[in-house]
Order: sequence, then C-alpha cells, then structure tokens
Amino acid sequence: MTSAADDVFLVFCGSVDQLYSSIRSSTAARQSSKSTIDGARQIVQEWFRTIRTVLLSNGIIDTALAPIDELMQDLLRLAQVRSTKTSYLANLRSSKKALASIEVQREVAAAFPLDSTDSLAMRPSETRIIEMLDELVPSAAFSYRQAIRDLGQSDRESFRGTANEFRSVVWDVLNRLAPDDAVTSSPGFKLEKGASKPTQKQKARHILKSRLGDSARKTPESSIQLIEEHVGSLSRAIYDRTSLSTHVATTRAETLQLRMYVETLLAELLEIHFE
Repeated sequence: MTSAADDVFLVFCGSVDQLYSSIRSSTAARQSSKSTIDGARQIVQEWFRTIRTVLLSNGIIDTALAPIDELMQDLLRLAQVRSTKTSYLANLRSSKKALASIEVQREVAAAFPLDSTDSLAMRPSETRIIEMLDELVPSAAFSYRQAIRDLGQSDRESFRGTANEFRSVVWDVLNRLAPDDAVTSSPGFKLEKGASKPTQKQKARHILKSRLGDSARKTPESSIQLIEEHVGSLSRAIYDRTSLSTHVATTRAETLQLRMYVETLLAELLEIHFE
C-alpha cells in the first residue's frame, strides 16, 4: 500500500514526465506558450514548497537533494524567458534521472530507517543472518556487525571500509561453504578463462547446485556482480574536500544498497527464509 507521501512524490514525478512529453511533441523551436510556462513554474513551486519537505521526512539527506534544487532553479529561469525547446528537454531529462535516483534512496531509507539515537537499527532478517553466521563463519558475523555499526555512525566521512566489510562477509561465506577443492572436483567443472581457481560466482553456483541441482537460479551470481561493482565504485571514488557532504550522503546511500544485495545473497546461500 502506498502512503500519502508516496502519492505526492509519484504525482510530482508524473507532472515532470507530462511537461517533458508536452514539450517534446511541440514543433516550436522556442517555448512561449502559457501552458508550458505555467507548468514549469508549478513544478518548481511544488518542489520547493512541498516535495522537498516530504523527502526529508522520508529520511532523504538534504545534500542528496542539491542536484534537483539546481535543476529546479534552472527550470524557473527557463520559464522566465522565451527559452528553446532543446534547453527545456535537457533540463527535464536530467530532472527525471535525478528523481529516479531519489526514488531508489527513498526505498533504501524505508528499508533501513534510523532509530532515535541515530544508529542503524538491526532488522529481524539481519539478526537471523548473524545467528547463522555465528554458527558457520564467525569471522563473517564479525564483519557483518561492524559494517552495520559503521552505517549507523552519523559523523562517518568514508564508507570504503564498510563496503569492504560487506564484501569480506560474502567471501568468507563462499570460501566456507564452497572450498576450492570441493568446487573443482564437482562434475563438469571448468576454470573460467584466465583464472587459476574457482571464481566467487562459481562458488555461489556450486552451493546452490548442491541443493537444487541444475534448476539452481543465477540470482546469486548476479548479486555477486552487483556487490563487486558497488565495492569497486566506492573504492575508486576520489572526492574534493569541498564536496565532502555530498560525497558522504551519496556513498552512504550506495552502501545501504550494497547492504541489501548482501542480505539477499546471504539469504539464498544460507537457506534463510524470512516471513
């Protein structure tokens, strides 16, 4: 069920889409119609007077909204003069992309709310995962707890270590449940080109195939790829100190997404079923 806040945000996104479609279908090189100018101004007003407040109350960090703030200000400037169709479309395309990114962050914030002490709450599903890790791979349980603790630190300036903790959890579990010799001795196994030992994807596939046979899904392999891409992105990132606040907001959101991927993968590998 969608909440009132969800409805307001989705209606706003729909208004941006509608204005974009209307201008795109126009044959005029310069946009001066009353409907276009009024529509642009209404979107800007709605953003600053309502939507921004709604998103902040949903747990979106203020600095994450800065790109849309700039786009909305630019859209208002376009509406104040006889601007070109190309300029409008460029702005609205960027706005649509930025809003889609915010939608992802809204889902992350809803899934991982902060408690009153500004620490990230442990959810029942993660409590169950840690219980399993404590039994099977204590080192992975330690890394998992540490990563969640890191995400709850409001003054943290870097999440590279947090991302690597999550990756360590995955590696430790795969190495424990699918040691190299067990994987290489399985029927039909072949090393991937250029590899001297089984890859993490092959280990995950081996674990599932041992339970499900050839009907094993490829979801874990896809999850591992997403995890590696996120960790790599966070590790390669180099930011200016002047943009630290935006950097922290962005990388925290990315690390929260990484947390979701890791949880999904561990649930599959450890055969944990959540109600």
